[in-house]
Amino acid sequence: MKNYQKIIKQRNIKLVFLQFCDIFGLAKGIYLPVSKLDSAIQNGINFDGSSIKCYGKTKNSDKTFFVDTSKFYILPNNILTFFCYIKYKFDSRYNLVKICNKLKKLGYDIFIGAELEFFLFDQYKNKTNLKKLERVGYFSEINIKKLNALNEIVSILHSQSFNVEAVHHECGKNQYELDFKFGDALEIADKVLIAKQVIKHIAKKHKLYASFMPKPLKNVAGSGMHINLSIWKNDKNLFYDKNEKFGLSKFAINFTNNVAKHIGAICAFACPNINSYKRLNAHMETPTSVRIGYKDRQSAFRVPKFNENSARVEFRFPDISCQIYLTLASLLLSGFENIFNYNNTLIAPKLLP
Repeated sequence: MKNYQKIIKQRNIKLVFLQFCDIFGLAKGIYLPVSKLDSAIQNGINFDGSSIKCYGKTKNSDKTFFVDTSKFYILPNNILTFFCYIKYKFDSRYNLVKICNKLKKLGYDIFIGAELEFFLFDQYKNKTNLKKLERVGYFSEINIKKLNALNEIVSILHSQSFNVEAVHHECGKNQYELDFKFGDALEIADKVLIAKQVIKHIAKKHKLYASFMPKPLKNVAGSGMHINLSIWKNDKNLFYDKNEKFGLSKFAINFTNNVAKHIGAICAFACPNINSYKRLNAHMETPTSVRIGYKDRQSAFRVPKFNENSARVEFRFPDISCQIYLTLASLLLSGFENIFNYNNTLIAPKLLP
């Protein structure tokens, strides 16, 4: 018996959500009674692609998505959910899978950590109350109402191998951050999408409104989604070199400089709307310079203090509204441009002097 079948019996699940991520980073999908799941896995689900932007015109609208049964999650209200493939050029998750598989064949292991920042607003008469704002900031004590919501969010995520490492108040009024253990690129992208769904539903249950706008309040810190990235090969962290300044290897510097060359294009996915750029303010500990900076929070690429195992670069410019699959895909394509731009031939990266 497959693991998801055991979960269905143990939890008496009645409803399944088969989802994929559109090009804007939003979850799309269909709810099915659990009795129809096996048929969906075997045959896929047909849908009208013309009703979803970039998934086909009216004359070429028939699309099919196929269930990826390798991973599944439980959403609030006891709903089982799977991610799906469309195997179409605008299927962002499928593109990330192909990139990761290629790098895996070349011996590279990609490790990603994502820091989710978001706002929790109170509600008044079923509307978001932007006048009732907290008078506390970074690492402050959390009020009971929001602590109860965060506790339920963490419990749901932690029970599904998210391994939540921390949740705390951020700098902004009503702003919070949730961190879970690093993983491979696809795993973290999926978990980001699931976490946002859980946060949204549980906040509503507690009469709160979860906002994933990068900058919902003027003169208050905005919500980023800093991405920590390291690359390993043959059980060795390629971002570490004890003989280099700050312990950051030439490979890591070269990778980051490749990303810097393409940062304008990457921002189409990492900072996808006008509100994203209202967040980037030099007075709010946000990146305002395309540079590699040691412990520098105004750098697009921050080098935190680390040891050999934890050596990494923190990409600080993506925000919480980013299209996570395309953001990670574009970071990897840019950083490994020598692999992806030369007829699929592995070329040793040019090291900086």
